[in-house]
Amino acid sequence: MDVILVYVLLASMTPLFLWMDHRKLAIVQMPFIVAMWAYFVIEFGALEVGAFAYRALLTLFAANIILAHYAMYLVLYKDVKIRKRISAAPNMLSRVLEMDGDKSKAKKEPQ
Repeated sequence: MDVILVYVLLASMTPLFLWMDHRKLAIVQMPFIVAMWAYFVIEFGALEVGAFAYRALLTLFAANIILAHYAMYLVLYKDVKIRKRISAAPNMLSRVLEMDGDKSKAKKEPQ
């Protein structure tokens, strides 16, 4: 159940990431998020619903999984600015480690 909760929380945030560049997809995803939360409440609360409602919510939950993954693809892979930041991350990490190494050497030299 905790895996579903974590996914529901993360998938609920995807329209926030999409809002600036892909507003239409963010708006389309909102009903799926409501259905996803309804499915979670039914599963978590062990509520009894009809077979049709359960299947419909489960189908919308699965569709939201696909939409959320597509949204993350758009945000993380298609966006050139974010791709540059991600590709620059190892360089920044190595620079920080080098600077940290220089500080530790500077501390050792006066002794």
